[in-house]
Amino acid sequence: MVNLEVLFVIEEVKTFYNNCSSPIDGRVK
Repeated sequence: MVNLEVLFVIEEVKTFYNNCSSPIDGRVK
């Protein structure tokens, strides 16, 4: 069974990469 915490981290990483790969929305946090 998949841990919900792991899924949450994966979503965070996806969001991070999406922000990095889009120059328009890629604001440095």
